[in-house]
This record gives sequence, structure tokens and C-alpha cells, in this order.
Amino acid sequence: MKRWQMNRMGVLNFWLYDEEVFELEQGRLLFRGANGSGKSVTMQSFIPLVLDGDKRPERLDSFGSRDRRMEYYLLGDSETGHMDRTGYLWIEFYHEEKQIYKTIGIALRARRGAAQMVFWGFLLEDGRRINQDIYLYDYPNWLETKKKVPLTRKALTEAIGAGGIVVQEQASYREIVRKNIFGFKENDDTYKDLLKLLLEIRSPKLSKEFRPSSIYSILANSLPALTEEELGDLSDVLEDMDQISERLEELQIQIREMEGLDRQYDNYNKVLLYEASLHLKVLNRRVDEQKKAMNDCRRKLDAANDCEIAFKNKITNSELEIMKAQSELDYLMRSEGLEKTRELELLHAQNNKLNEQYTTINKRLLENHNRIQTWKKEIEEKKTLCDSLFRNQDSLMEDLESYARIMEFYEHDIYHRQWKQGGEDYVRCAEHWLQDLQVHQEKLSQAIQIAEGEREACSDMTKERERWGELYKKRNLAEEEYVLAEEQFNSSKMQLKENIIGWRQSLVQFEMDHEAVGNILKALSEFDKDNRNFETVKSTVYTLFHEQNQRVINKILALEQQLREVEEKRELLQAELDSWKSKKEPEPVRSDLRSECRKVRAERMGAPLYAVCDFSADLTEVEKAQIETTLEQAGILDAWILPGGKMGYFAREKDEEIWIEPSEQLGVSTLCEVLEPCPFPESGLTREDIAFVLSSFCWNKNHDYEQDSPELAAVNQIGEMGFRLGALAGRNHTKEQAEYIGIESRKRTKKRILDKLEQQICELDNQQSGIREEIQQGYKKQNTLIAEKDCFPDDKEMQSCLDFLINKGHLFQAAVKQEQEAERVYHTKETVWKERKVELTEITAAWTRLKTLNVLQEAIKYIADYRLLLSQLKTEYVHYLSLQNDCENYQTYIDETNGQLGEDKQELTIVQTNQLMIESQISQLKELIAAIGLEEIYTKIDECKKKKEALNGEVKKMQEELQANSRLQGSLSNDLNMRQEQLAEVMESLEEAVLKWRAEMELGLVSVENINTYDLTVYQNAVYLSEQLAAEYKKVSGSLLKDKVISDLIAEFGKVNVNLREYVLERESLENGRTIILSNRDRMNPMTPKQLLKELLEKEAEQKLLLTEHDQKLYSEIIIGSVGKSIQFKIHQAYDWIDKMDRLMKQRNTSSGLRLSLKWIPMAQRSESELDTETLVQLLLSDTERLEDNEINKMIEHFRKRILLAKESAKEEQGSLRKYINEMLDYRTWFTFRLDFRKGEQSNYRELTNSRFNVLSGGEKAMAMYIPLFAAANSRYSKAGADAPKILALDEAFAGVDDSNMRDMFELLTDMDFDYIMTSQVLWGCYDTVPSLAIYEIHRPKDIDMVTLLHYRWNGKQKLYVEN
Repeated sequence: MKRWQMNRMGVLNFWLYDEEVFELEQGRLLFRGANGSGKSVTMQSFIPLVLDGDKRPERLDSFGSRDRRMEYYLLGDSETGHMDRTGYLWIEFYHEEKQIYKTIGIALRARRGAAQMVFWGFLLEDGRRINQDIYLYDYPNWLETKKKVPLTRKALTEAIGAGGIVVQEQASYREIVRKNIFGFKENDDTYKDLLKLLLEIRSPKLSKEFRPSSIYSILANSLPALTEEELGDLSDVLEDMDQISERLEELQIQIREMEGLDRQYDNYNKVLLYEASLHLKVLNRRVDEQKKAMNDCRRKLDAANDCEIAFKNKITNSELEIMKAQSELDYLMRSEGLEKTRELELLHAQNNKLNEQYTTINKRLLENHNRIQTWKKEIEEKKTLCDSLFRNQDSLMEDLESYARIMEFYEHDIYHRQWKQGGEDYVRCAEHWLQDLQVHQEKLSQAIQIAEGEREACSDMTKERERWGELYKKRNLAEEEYVLAEEQFNSSKMQLKENIIGWRQSLVQFEMDHEAVGNILKALSEFDKDNRNFETVKSTVYTLFHEQNQRVINKILALEQQLREVEEKRELLQAELDSWKSKKEPEPVRSDLRSECRKVRAERMGAPLYAVCDFSADLTEVEKAQIETTLEQAGILDAWILPGGKMGYFAREKDEEIWIEPSEQLGVSTLCEVLEPCPFPESGLTREDIAFVLSSFCWNKNHDYEQDSPELAAVNQIGEMGFRLGALAGRNHTKEQAEYIGIESRKRTKKRILDKLEQQICELDNQQSGIREEIQQGYKKQNTLIAEKDCFPDDKEMQSCLDFLINKGHLFQAAVKQEQEAERVYHTKETVWKERKVELTEITAAWTRLKTLNVLQEAIKYIADYRLLLSQLKTEYVHYLSLQNDCENYQTYIDETNGQLGEDKQELTIVQTNQLMIESQISQLKELIAAIGLEEIYTKIDECKKKKEALNGEVKKMQEELQANSRLQGSLSNDLNMRQEQLAEVMESLEEAVLKWRAEMELGLVSVENINTYDLTVYQNAVYLSEQLAAEYKKVSGSLLKDKVISDLIAEFGKVNVNLREYVLERESLENGRTIILSNRDRMNPMTPKQLLKELLEKEAEQKLLLTEHDQKLYSEIIIGSVGKSIQFKIHQAYDWIDKMDRLMKQRNTSSGLRLSLKWIPMAQRSESELDTETLVQLLLSDTERLEDNEINKMIEHFRKRILLAKESAKEEQGSLRKYINEMLDYRTWFTFRLDFRKGEQSNYRELTNSRFNVLSGGEKAMAMYIPLFAAANSRYSKAGADAPKILALDEAFAGVDDSNMRDMFELLTDMDFDYIMTSQVLWGCYDTVPSLAIYEIHRPKDIDMVTLLHYRWNGKQKLYVEN
């Protein structure tokens, strides 16, 4: 088996268990027992509780009940239960190929009354096994008291040491299991989904609520979804599209704002151009008119000069005629009777005077009347002008009000009220008004200076923030790479741990206990960039190796020493053997000195006792042995006998250690009775010498020398049992036979010695062979030890990962330092900006709108406009007052003139009365003259007078005309001069207008067709084009009021400047008052609003094109990119998986003949513009290079429609577009599962609808449910590591399934390679489709607080009872 399998499960101090260990068979376990026996509780205590540590009550109950909390399983009932209890649950996993054990487990401590339980979890990964190498209870205490007290967390941590991990958080424990046991690479959502599915499978509901339709959602969810990595490229495209869309939306907002500003600015520019063109046109016409008028004036002056000459000639002629008439009158006046005529003339003269007076009064009356009418008209005109000025003042005040509101010039309200009050208050306050305006301007200037500093600080801060942001992104990227490198390093370290554990388990010669492994793993755990010396990890190995190697060496050395000693001993024995074989005779044990002395002693100097005597023939071997032993113990046996028995034979002192000086014992038995002399020639002894010596010792065969009386101390006695030599007495320990006395004895002894020596030599030879073999084995052990030491897993991969980690760490640290430095600089800049912001806030605290630089700059620009308007207001107000004063004066004149009219009328009445009286007198006098005949003379006189008067009148008239002509000449001359001056002025104005018009045209702010065809430096072209533009813009711009256009422009500028702040729009007033709006984002290349609008439109087009490209890229990514390939792969994988499951289910022929088939049906199309799933999948699964363009376009159109719907959904629900697109690309929603079935001899499969499902038998329903669910679990496990365990838990497994179908269900589990724990009331699981199975029968009669377990093992053929 090449994956992890559950090997053992254990419980300590939990529920009714004190301690129990469950042995699994190849990952399989069955708990069987009656209801209430505790089989479900036992299973649920392990799966899934130990897999994630989630102790919620609903997960411990098959039906999801929350009634029984986890505390119950520790403390029991409140009346009879525990007060404080700690329990352990654990599962041991075994990897057969790696031969490694891993154990996971949890501990729970509950205290009655406590708010919650204490949890800790552990992983044991160094190969140690619970209850063999490590115990979860206080083992020494158990040995002493036989009580199993569970370890505390601290004690467990110490016990596990570096061989595992202990955590306190449930999430951390789940992460450990996920990573170390199951090997899920992604976040734990997949693992959570697996556990959730295991819970559903653990207790399938065989109730009416469970239908095939319910299975389909489980199956769909069990299919692997597209991961974030697989959607990564698409996510990048979507992120780019989001950014582009955001930028496009921002651009479109800016374009709308810019279009509004451009429209208002265009209106403003057209109005200005229209005014300039119209002004140029008007001035040009005025020049023409002035030239025409000047020519007319010059012609009139010439005519007046001609009239002057004519008048003078006529006057001269008339004066001659007057002189002639006067001569005739003088002649007639000398006639008689002319007194009455003179009286009549006097009356006529009086009458003429009255007529003149009447004419004068009438003229005066008419003049005064006309004057009154003129004054009244003037009053009306001035009142009209006053009203206009008043309205203008209101308009100006409104403009000032607008500017004041923009500038937040609050003093304006005060002066506005004063102006409303009228009178001379305004004149008096005008100076103060201007002074306050100047103060406000200075404050604005100061605020602008601060705001500029604030903007500069803000810009610096923004740049640093952007820099910080970039470095932050860089830091995050570096951190991600560092974390990835760290994970790789930890993974390599974990792999190395497993390799070390595997190495340890493979050891043959190298002895390594768990403590040493723990030290190695601890050192490996501490291995990092700061402690990367792998020698510290290997130090324990080296230490143990040196110790064990030294022991082997020492043993080898000892063996070699022993071999040498044996060899030396053998050589000595061989030499001794050779010596014995050559000439040596047996000799008693003697000292070296004695031996040396006797070696150098000359012949015939005697011999030792044993060599010159022999036993009597009647002695038995036992008696011989006893006598020799007694003599040997008494020191007599080897004592030297001298010839004659005298010491004088010794040439020097210390020639002998022991000798006998004979002293014959008379009258008693002596050694002569048991020993006979037998000297040999070389001894120089005689039989008598020997007999004399023997007679020196009394012989008492059976005497007990322990009971001797002190009186016998002077007698030398020898017996079989002992001896006495004076005060010295002794008891012998008889040897087996005599060795030295007698030739035969010595031969026999020699033979025995030779045999013994040969035996010893043989034994030594065997011992040498054994030692050499042991030495050889020692060297083999040493070589094995060295080889096993050398096979200790190397750190190459881990060091490489560490180098990579250190490199990434340096990059990360550098990125962190850069980011921290950037953050520090940013915060410094931020502090400066905040200080400037505070200053700006303080100085603008009184203002509500004037808070930013642009607004302040805009406001200060209005100061000049405000001052100009204020000056205009003052001028018009003064003019208004002047007009009012004129009206009052005119009214006074009218009143005075009306009084003069009354007086003139009275005077006119008097004149009329006098005229009537004079006319009556003249009439009477004329009658009298006629009566006396003087009428003819009077007539002639009268004619002469009339002629004279007429001539005088003509002369006077001509003189008056001459004077009038002179005045006309002067007037015409003055008029000509004036018109020449006016023409010069108009020409000057015209030139200025042309320059102004050309300047306006050169600004290029208004688009003029064919402008390049005109040379605007030519006056006629300028005039012609201005007339064309004036006519063209008259309808469009002629109706626009300049003030309103300016006001609208200012308002629009203020509005758009907020959203277009990045383009640094600025409004500048030229010297001529003309407003210029420019984007000074690039101050070296400022842009007009139209140019900026064009740039924005171009950017919009670029973004749209970019969006289109990304849109195309999006579809390409879906169809032919990595996302499309992932979808293709997963659909392929799903099809293969479903086909496999379909074949597997079709092979399951139940006892009732029920066969199942699983189909994955493509969904129908949602609309005509979309493809049906079958067509879409067919196209997606095709080779994209072989697809036709129309087929690709169909897919693009399909996904375009779906993406549009996703965008609409995201917009409506204000959700993430990526979420909806991911849902749209979830291939699992493109299909629906369908479970088909057939029964008996039916040839066709039919859909297993809910109604058809209801009529199936219980077993058939179970088959229909379990098979798809097992398939779902298999899919979940496919996301785990390659060697992850595949665990299922089944409560009341296969309930309702008949026995023949049961066999198939177990076969299905076996075929799908599942490990499982299941419970059942009736199942034994002993089927030929089950290779092996551990069976625990649980007994708990009458709900007693005790559980009895009977353990069985199914080996695939028979069920065996397992003794505990």
C-alpha cells in the first residue's frame, strides 16, 4: 500500500472507556452491537472528531442533534458523573511503503460548571507509537498505583518533545491534520468540504426527504471547482478589465465634465470673437461713415466759401440801392404837410415796437415752453437712465454678490446693506469697502501661499504614498515569495524528518532510541537560517556513532587482545606440550625459585620425595590419591631428599626451598608401610636414604587430626585424612588419583597432562576461530554502522531550499526596509502636510468653501473682477446720483420757467392792449391824411421807406446770412477738423480692434473654417472675415449675454475643477480682462480645454480599444487559454470519472436485478443567443486550431452574452463582477446529474425520478444512494495528497440492504480503495469481497456504565476470535 492507512485507534478516559485500543485491519473496522450499546458513540468519537477537533454536538450525533454536548461524554450525568476529567482520542496511521507511523489525537478536559472545555491536539511524527514508546498517561504512576492519570498538555508537550507538535487551537489542529495527514495543498476549505461530506455519508437519511434530486447537489459539489490558481490568468484579465473600466468610467466622467466646460468656454470664446468681430465691423463702418462725413463736410465748406463771395457782392449792390432810395426819400421828405405823416410814422414806429415786443414775448413764451418740454423730456430720459442705472447696479450687485459668495467676502453684506440704504453712505463707505476688499485679498493671498505649501506638501506626500504603495506591493510580492520559499523549506524539512524516521526504522546495527530521534528532530526543527549547521542535527548521530563505533572498536580490540592472549596461551601450552612430549615429567606445583634451583642443581645431589618412592602394591587408587594429597598438602611430597639426609650437601644458601632432614620414628608405623623406596641412579640416593626419610613420618591411616591432643604436637604423623607436623595439622581434600608418586602414576599423569594440553590447545584453537569470527563480525558491524551512519539523509535539498529562503528573505528584508523607509518618509511628509493642512484650516476656518488651493486661486482671481465691478458700481451710482440731481435741477428750472411764463403772458396782454390803441390811432390818422390829399406823397415816401427797409432788410439778411455762412464756415471748418480727429481716433480704435481681433483669432480657441486660406495680416482679409464671423455667430452668440456667459463659465469651471483636479485647470485673466483656461498639468506644454477634451477622448478611445482587446483576451482565455484548458481538463476528468462510476454501477447487479447508471446531462440553452451546453462543451473540447471562425465566434457570442448578464447581475446586486463571472464559468452548473435504473429483464434504463425512487425497496434505495455518495467522496479525496488516507464512516451501514447486495456494497468499497469505520446491529462484514476486517462486538446490557468488547478478525476467508 502506497498511502497512509488507519492502523490503530485509541481512547483514554472518555465516555465509558478507561482505555481501549482498536486494531484495524488494512484500515477497516466494524463496530457491531445492539441499539444503545455505544457503537455509534465509539465511531463518532473518532470520525470526524479526531480529524479536525470540531466538538460541536451536532457533529457527534448521526441525526445532527444538539441535545448532548461533548461535556457529557467526559463528565457523564450531573448526579453520578465526574467533576473534572481529561480524555484522549487518537488515530494511528501507517505507511506500508515508507514503514512510518504517524499519530494524531486530541485531548479534552471538562470541568463541571466551567463555561467551556479545554482543548489541545497533537501530532506524533517521529515514528513513536502510543502505549509502546510513549504513553498518554503518567506511566510511572501507573506502575506504582495502577491508575492511569491522563497527561496534562504541558506533560504531553514535554513527552512528545521535538518528535511532534502540540497545539491549543482547534483551527491549528485541523490545519496540522490537513497538511501532515491528507496533504491538501490549498486552503482548508476543500478539507472542510470533505469533512462535511463525510458527515453526510456517515448518516445517510433513508427517509422520505432523501431523494435522487438531493443526491445531485452533493454530486455536483463533489466535482472539483476551478481553483484560484486556474482562474489566475482570467482573474488578471478581469482585474485589468476592472481597472480599465474604472479608468474608462473616470475618463467618461471627466469627458462629460470637460465637454460642459468646453461648451461654456466655447460659448465664451465665440461671444468674445463675435464681439471682437462685431466691434471690428462696426468700427470699420464708422471709419467709412467718418470718411464720408468728412468729405461731405469738406464739400459744404467749399460751398460756404463760394456763398461768402456771392453774399458780399450782393451786399455791395444792395447798399448802392439803399443810397439811391435814401436820396429819393430825402427829396420827398422836403414836401409840405408831412407833419401828420411823421405822426403816422411815429405811431407806426410805436406799433412796430409793440409788434416787436409782442413777437419777443411770444418767442420767449415759445422758447420757455419748448425749454420746459425739453427739460421734461430730459427728466424722463434721465429717470429712464436712472432706472437703467439702478437695474445695472442691481445686476452689478448680484454679480458682486456672486463673486463675494465665491470669494466668501462676508464684509460685502455689510456694504450691500449700506448701499441698499442709499444716500451718501455708499460714497462714505466706498473707501472702507475697498480697504476691506484689500484686506480680504491679502488674506486670500496668504491662504493661497499656505495652500500652495499644503498642495506641495500633499503632492510630496502623495508621491511618497504612491512610492510607499509601490514598495508595499513589492514588499507583499517579496513576502509572498518568501512565504512560498518558507513553505518549500518547511516541506523539505518535513520530508527530511520522514526520511530520518524511515532511516531510523531501516537501521540494523546502529542503535538509536526515541530520545535520540527526538533530539535529532528537535535539532532539525531548530534548523533555520540562523542555525543552518546540519552538523548540529547530525551531532546526535555522530555522538551515537562514535559511542557505538568505539564500543565496536573496543570490542574488536578486546577480542584482538583476547586473541593475542589466546595465541600466547596456546603457544605456551604448545611449548609445554612439546616439553612434556620430549622429556618432561609431571612435577608438583612449586615456586619459580624452587624450580630454578633444582634446574641448576648437579646430579646425585638428591631428589624430591615423590620421585624416589612408589606406592605399596596393596594400596587402592583412592588410598594412593589420599596419601599423595596428604603429602602434598603437608609440603612433604616435593621436599628434597639429600644423600645421607644432610644439608651440608648444598653448596650455598638458598639452594633449596624445602627439604627433609630424616629423624627415624621408632616403634610406630611409618610411611615405609605405604611407600617403597625406588631411587634412580642420577639422584645419588640409596634405598636406605629413602627408607630413612620415610621412617621419619608416622603413618596413622584413619586418625582424626582435628581431635588430636596437644601432646602429639611433637610427632610427625601422616594419614589418609590429614597430617600433623608438630603444631601444624591439616585435613586433605582427596584428588581423584595419584599423580606424582610412582612411575606409573607419573606416566598416567603425563598422559593426562598431554591429553589436557592437547584439549586445551584444541579449545584455544576453537576459541581463536570464534574470536576471529567475532572480530570479523565486529568489523562487519563497524562497516554496517559506518554505512548506516553514512546513509543518514543528507540536507542537500533542505539546504537548497534554505538558500532559496535566505535569498528571498534578504529580498524580503530589503523590501521591508525600503517599505519602512518609504513609510517613514511618507509619515514625515504626512506630518508636514498635516501641519500645512492645520495652517490652511486655521486661516480658512471662517470660510466654508475656500478650503483648497484651486478654489482660493479662483477666488483671488475674482478679486480683480470684484474690484472692477465695484468701481463700475461706484461710477454708475455716482452717475445715478448725478442724474437724480439733474432731474431735480430741471424740475426747478421748469418751476422757475413756469413762473416766467405767467409774467410773460401778463406782459403780452398789456402789449396787445397797447397795440389795439395804436392801431386805432393809426387808422384815424390814415383817414385824416387821405382827407387832405397827402396820401400819394405818403405812398411814395412809404414806398421809398419800404424799399429802403427792404433793401436794408436784404442787406441785413445777407449780412446775417454772411454771418451765418461765416459761422457755417467756422462750424464746417471745426467740423472738418473734428471729423479728421474722429477719423484718426476711429482709425486708431479700428487698428486696436484689428489687433484685438487678430489676437483672439491667434488664440485659436474657436474653430474657423478655411482659416488657413486667409492672410490675417492683410487688413481687408481681417475686415472681411470679421464681417463673415459676425454674421455667422449673430444667431448663435449674438443672443448670449456676455455677463451670463462669464457667470456660467465661472460656475462650470468651479464645478468641474473638482473632478479634473489632476489636470491642474487654471483660470487666468489677461490684461484686457480676457479669461484664459488652461490645463497646466505639464506647465511646459499647457493645453486648452478643447485640446484636453481631445486628449481625453483619445484616451477614452484607447481605453475602449484596450477594453475591447481585454474583452477579446477574456474570451480567448476562456476558450483557448489556461482557463479554457482547465475547464476542458475538468470536464474531461468529470466525464472519465462519471463514465467510470457509470460502469461501476452498471456492474452492480443487485439481488433484485436493480442496475444503476449515472449520467451527466448538459443543460439546455437559456436564450437563442446562447449555445446549448452540449454544443458549447463539444466546441470547448475540440482542438481550437481546427475550429472554424464561425464556431469560435459562436462561443465568443455565447460568453459575451453570459458576461453581460454577469455584469448586470453584479450591478443590480452590487456584487463582485469576478464572483459572477466565476459562477458563470463554473462548469458544474452547465450540467445536471441524472440517475437512471433498470430492473430485472428490462433492456432500457429509465430516469430514477423521485416518484420511481419511492417504489423501490429499502435495499434498492440504499444502493441508489450509497453508490453516488461514495463517488462524491472519491472526488473529494482526489484533491488530497497522493498518499492521503481515504476514510469513510458509515453509521448503521447499509441498513435495509439484503445479504447478496451487501456483498456488492463491500465490494464497491474495496474496489474504490476506501478505508472505513462502520457500525451495524447485524453486519459481520465477513464477505469474500472484504480482504480483511477488524470487528469489535460491543456489549452494554441494560445501559450499564461499562462496555465489553469482543475482538474478531476477518482474514478474507474466516472469522477468528482475537484474545486480548
